[in-house]
Amino acid sequence: KRADIRLCDVCASRHLGPARAGHCAVWVLRRSGRAILEFSSIPWYPHADSSGASRVRVLVIGGGPGGLYTALLIKRRDPLAHVEVIDRNRPNDTFGWGVVLSDLAVANLRAADPESAALISSSLHHWDDIEVHFGGETVRSGGHGFSGIGRHRLLEILQQRCRQLGVRLSHEYEVFADTLEHRVARDGIDLVVAADGINSAIRNRFASTYRPDTDVRRCRYVWLG
Repeated sequence: KRADIRLCDVCASRHLGPARAGHCAVWVLRRSGRAILEFSSIPWYPHADSSGASRVRVLVIGGGPGGLYTALLIKRRDPLAHVEVIDRNRPNDTFGWGVVLSDLAVANLRAADPESAALISSSLHHWDDIEVHFGGETVRSGGHGFSGIGRHRLLEILQQRCRQLGVRLSHEYEVFADTLEHRVARDGIDLVVAADGINSAIRNRFASTYRPDTDVRRCRYVWLG
Protein backbone atom coordinates (compact mmCIF):
# COMPACT_ATOMS: atom_id res chain seq x y z
CA LYS A 1 0.00 0.00 0.00
CA ARG A 2 2.96 2.32 0.52
CA ALA A 3 4.41 1.59 -2.90
CA ASP A 4 4.04 4.08 -5.70
CA ILE A 5 4.61 3.89 -9.44
CA ARG A 6 7.13 6.38 -10.78
CA LEU A 7 7.89 6.86 -14.45
CA CYS A 8 11.55 6.34 -15.25
CA ASP A 9 13.58 9.36 -16.32
CA VAL A 10 14.33 7.89 -19.74
CA CYS A 11 10.65 7.53 -20.64
CA ALA A 12 9.58 10.79 -19.07
CA SER A 13 12.13 12.72 -21.09
CA ARG A 14 10.78 11.23 -24.31
CA HIS A 15 7.41 12.95 -24.11
CA LEU A 16 6.58 16.64 -24.46
CA GLY A 17 3.73 16.60 -21.99
CA PRO A 18 3.39 14.95 -18.60
CA ALA A 19 3.98 11.25 -19.17
CA ARG A 20 1.25 8.81 -18.22
CA ALA A 21 1.35 5.23 -17.01
CA GLY A 22 0.88 3.08 -20.09
CA HIS A 23 2.29 5.84 -22.31
CA CYS A 24 5.87 4.87 -21.45
CA ALA A 25 7.76 1.70 -22.18
CA VAL A 26 9.15 1.16 -18.69
CA TRP A 27 7.66 1.60 -15.24
CA VAL A 28 9.55 1.43 -11.97
CA LEU A 29 7.72 0.36 -8.83
CA ARG A 30 9.41 1.88 -5.82
CA ARG A 31 9.02 1.62 -2.08
CA SER A 32 10.79 4.00 0.28
CA GLY A 33 12.92 5.29 -2.60
CA ARG A 34 14.22 1.79 -3.49
CA ALA A 35 13.37 0.13 -6.79
CA ILE A 36 11.70 -3.21 -6.06
CA LEU A 37 10.23 -4.09 -9.45
CA GLU A 38 10.82 -2.98 -13.01
CA PHE A 39 8.76 -4.15 -15.96
CA SER A 40 7.92 -3.21 -19.51
CA SER A 41 4.48 -2.37 -20.85
CA ILE A 42 2.98 -2.06 -24.31
CA PRO A 43 1.98 1.54 -25.08
CA TRP A 44 -1.80 1.85 -24.95
CA TYR A 45 -2.05 3.76 -28.23
CA PRO A 46 -2.58 1.27 -31.05
CA HIS A 47 -0.63 3.60 -33.36
CA ALA A 48 2.47 3.93 -31.17
CA ASP A 49 5.83 3.51 -32.85
CA SER A 50 8.68 1.31 -31.67
CA SER A 51 9.94 3.99 -29.27
CA GLY A 52 6.62 4.09 -27.44
CA ALA A 53 5.79 7.56 -28.76
CA SER A 54 2.16 8.43 -29.34
CA ARG A 55 0.48 8.07 -32.71
CA VAL A 56 -2.98 8.82 -31.36
CA ARG A 57 -5.60 9.71 -33.99
CA VAL A 58 -7.96 12.58 -33.16
CA LEU A 59 -11.00 13.65 -35.17
CA VAL A 60 -12.46 17.10 -34.45
CA ILE A 61 -15.93 17.65 -35.92
CA GLY A 62 -16.56 21.35 -36.40
CA GLY A 63 -14.19 24.06 -37.62
CA GLY A 64 -15.27 26.98 -35.45
CA PRO A 65 -12.94 28.69 -32.97
CA GLY A 66 -13.47 25.97 -30.34
CA GLY A 67 -12.73 23.07 -32.67
CA LEU A 68 -9.70 24.73 -34.24
CA TYR A 69 -8.21 25.76 -30.91
CA THR A 70 -8.69 22.29 -29.47
CA ALA A 71 -6.96 20.78 -32.49
CA LEU A 72 -3.95 23.09 -32.35
CA LEU A 73 -3.49 22.54 -28.61
CA ILE A 74 -3.56 18.75 -29.03
CA LYS A 75 -1.08 18.90 -31.90
CA ARG A 76 1.12 21.34 -30.01
CA ARG A 77 1.17 19.03 -26.98
CA ASP A 78 1.72 15.88 -29.04
CA PRO A 79 3.36 16.65 -32.41
CA LEU A 80 3.23 12.98 -33.45
CA ALA A 81 -0.54 12.79 -33.10
CA HIS A 82 -2.66 12.68 -36.24
CA VAL A 83 -5.25 15.46 -35.80
CA GLU A 84 -7.93 16.23 -38.38
CA VAL A 85 -10.62 18.92 -38.31
CA ILE A 86 -13.68 18.36 -40.49
CA ASP A 87 -16.07 21.23 -41.14
CA ARG A 88 -19.11 21.27 -43.40
CA ASN A 89 -18.64 24.96 -44.24
CA ARG A 90 -16.11 26.76 -46.39
CA PRO A 91 -12.97 28.14 -44.66
CA ASN A 92 -14.23 31.74 -44.79
CA ASP A 93 -17.83 31.02 -43.80
CA THR A 94 -18.87 32.30 -40.40
CA PHE A 95 -21.95 33.12 -38.37
CA GLY A 96 -21.93 36.27 -36.29
CA TRP A 97 -19.45 39.07 -36.78
CA GLY A 98 -17.25 39.13 -33.72
CA VAL A 99 -15.86 37.32 -30.69
CA VAL A 100 -15.44 39.07 -27.33
CA LEU A 101 -12.72 38.02 -24.90
CA SER A 102 -12.13 39.16 -21.35
CA ASP A 103 -8.65 40.24 -20.24
CA LEU A 104 -8.36 36.96 -18.32
CA ALA A 105 -9.27 34.95 -21.43
CA VAL A 106 -6.56 36.76 -23.43
CA ALA A 107 -4.03 35.95 -20.70
CA ASN A 108 -5.06 32.29 -20.85
CA LEU A 109 -4.54 32.28 -24.63
CA ARG A 110 -1.01 33.63 -24.17
CA ALA A 111 -0.22 30.88 -21.67
CA ALA A 112 -1.68 28.10 -23.85
CA ASP A 113 -0.18 29.05 -27.23
CA PRO A 114 1.90 32.26 -27.39
CA GLU A 115 2.25 32.11 -31.19
CA SER A 116 -1.46 32.33 -32.01
CA ALA A 117 -2.07 34.62 -29.03
CA ALA A 118 0.36 37.19 -30.45
CA LEU A 119 -1.58 37.34 -33.74
CA ILE A 120 -4.91 37.46 -31.93
CA SER A 121 -3.71 40.23 -29.61
CA SER A 122 -2.56 42.38 -32.54
CA SER A 123 -6.08 42.20 -34.00
CA LEU A 124 -7.98 42.97 -30.79
CA HIS A 125 -9.95 46.14 -30.08
CA HIS A 126 -9.89 46.79 -26.32
CA TRP A 127 -12.32 48.75 -24.16
CA ASP A 128 -13.03 49.28 -20.47
CA ASP A 129 -16.30 51.22 -20.41
CA ILE A 130 -19.72 50.21 -21.69
CA GLU A 131 -22.31 52.90 -22.38
CA VAL A 132 -26.01 52.21 -22.81
CA HIS A 133 -27.97 54.95 -24.60
CA PHE A 134 -31.72 54.67 -24.04
CA GLY A 135 -34.57 57.15 -23.78
CA GLY A 136 -32.26 60.15 -24.06
CA GLU A 137 -30.13 58.96 -21.14
CA THR A 138 -26.63 57.49 -21.07
CA VAL A 139 -25.58 54.97 -18.45
CA ARG A 140 -21.88 54.14 -18.26
CA SER A 141 -20.41 51.05 -16.61
CA GLY A 142 -16.63 50.86 -16.31
CA GLY A 143 -13.79 48.56 -15.32
CA HIS A 144 -14.80 45.55 -17.41
CA GLY A 145 -11.68 44.94 -19.49
CA PHE A 146 -12.86 43.29 -22.70
CA SER A 147 -11.49 42.92 -26.20
CA GLY A 148 -13.18 42.13 -29.49
CA ILE A 149 -11.90 40.51 -32.67
CA GLY A 150 -13.63 39.96 -35.99
CA ARG A 151 -14.73 36.36 -36.35
CA HIS A 152 -13.31 36.04 -39.86
CA ARG A 153 -9.91 37.21 -38.62
CA LEU A 154 -9.99 34.85 -35.64
CA LEU A 155 -10.77 31.86 -37.87
CA GLU A 156 -8.01 32.90 -40.26
CA ILE A 157 -5.45 33.00 -37.42
CA LEU A 158 -6.48 29.65 -35.96
CA GLN A 159 -6.58 27.94 -39.36
CA GLN A 160 -3.09 29.26 -40.14
CA ARG A 161 -1.74 28.08 -36.80
CA CYS A 162 -3.29 24.63 -37.26
CA ARG A 163 -1.59 24.26 -40.63
CA GLN A 164 1.75 25.37 -39.16
CA LEU A 165 1.50 22.61 -36.55
CA GLY A 166 0.44 19.96 -39.06
CA VAL A 167 -3.27 19.70 -38.33
CA ARG A 168 -5.24 18.46 -41.33
CA LEU A 169 -8.17 20.74 -42.22
CA SER A 170 -11.04 19.42 -44.35
CA HIS A 171 -13.82 21.79 -45.42
CA GLU A 172 -17.14 21.36 -47.19
CA TYR A 173 -17.38 17.83 -45.86
CA GLU A 174 -19.73 16.52 -43.21
CA VAL A 175 -19.54 13.59 -40.80
CA PHE A 176 -23.04 12.41 -40.00
CA ALA A 177 -23.82 11.26 -36.48
CA ASP A 178 -25.36 7.95 -37.57
CA THR A 179 -22.18 6.96 -39.48
CA LEU A 180 -19.65 8.24 -36.93
CA GLU A 181 -19.07 4.89 -35.22
CA HIS A 182 -18.34 3.27 -38.57
CA ARG A 183 -15.84 6.03 -39.35
CA VAL A 184 -14.15 5.61 -35.97
CA ALA A 185 -13.79 1.84 -36.45
CA ARG A 186 -12.65 2.14 -40.07
CA ASP A 187 -9.99 4.80 -39.47
CA GLY A 188 -8.86 3.66 -36.02
CA ILE A 189 -9.73 6.95 -34.37
CA ASP A 190 -8.85 7.15 -30.67
CA LEU A 191 -10.64 10.39 -29.77
CA VAL A 192 -13.58 12.29 -31.26
CA VAL A 193 -14.19 15.92 -30.28
CA ALA A 194 -17.73 17.11 -30.99
CA ALA A 195 -17.34 20.83 -31.73
CA ASP A 196 -20.35 21.13 -34.01
CA GLY A 197 -22.20 23.85 -32.15
CA ILE A 198 -25.01 24.30 -29.67
CA ASN A 199 -27.32 22.10 -31.75
CA SER A 200 -24.65 19.40 -32.00
CA ALA A 201 -25.87 16.39 -33.94
CA ILE A 202 -23.15 14.29 -32.30
CA ARG A 203 -24.27 15.25 -28.79
CA ASN A 204 -27.91 14.58 -29.69
CA ARG A 205 -27.04 11.20 -31.22
CA PHE A 206 -25.25 10.07 -28.06
CA ALA A 207 -27.40 11.97 -25.56
CA SER A 208 -27.95 8.83 -23.47
CA THR A 209 -24.20 8.70 -22.85
CA TYR A 210 -23.42 12.42 -22.54
CA ARG A 211 -26.64 13.13 -20.60
CA PRO A 212 -26.59 16.88 -21.40
CA ASP A 213 -28.45 19.19 -19.03
CA THR A 214 -30.08 22.01 -21.00
CA ASP A 215 -32.08 24.62 -19.11
CA VAL A 216 -33.86 27.01 -21.48
CA ARG A 217 -34.96 30.31 -19.92
CA ARG A 218 -37.09 33.20 -21.14
CA CYS A 219 -34.60 36.03 -20.61
CA ARG A 220 -33.52 38.08 -23.64
CA TYR A 221 -29.98 38.17 -24.90
CA VAL A 222 -28.79 41.55 -26.16
CA TRP A 223 -25.76 41.71 -28.48
CA LEU A 224 -24.34 45.22 -28.51
CA GLY A 225 -21.78 46.49 -30.97
